[in-house]
Amino acid sequence: MHHLRRACLVFVVVYWAFLLTMTHLPPKHLPDIGVNDKFEHVGAYGLLAGALFVTIWLWRPGVNHLWLVVLAVGMAYGAFDERTQPMFGRSCDFGDWMADTIGTAIAAGILTLLKPWVERRWALGGARADRSTAASASAPL
Repeated sequence: MHHLRRACLVFVVVYWAFLLTMTHLPPKHLPDIGVNDKFEHVGAYGLLAGALFVTIWLWRPGVNHLWLVVLAVGMAYGAFDERTQPMFGRSCDFGDWMADTIGTAIAAGILTLLKPWVERRWALGGARADRSTAASASAPL
């Protein structure tokens, strides 16, 4: 579990740095991937929010209202991201921030719905492993 937690943390840091870099490059240096700009924002922030959600969940499993924490961080970072883009020849666009927020909300919402199921599966897997270990320990040789 320790390696998974560390890998998630590294992914969040690297992806967040990548996202910051890509959103602050002048538009002429960005490739056109043939997708609507707003969908790019939804996807980019959805991935960031999903990775952040899982990382916080693994490092601090008792955080209450994790979806709200992730949503607040995503919205705040999206606002910061948009407000700083004009310094790099890009526009500050309220629609982009809304798309960032929607992507963050979708990811946080889906993971919030999946979280209890995953937690039950982990608990059942641990119980099965404990039973099989106990059964093999008590089996005659």
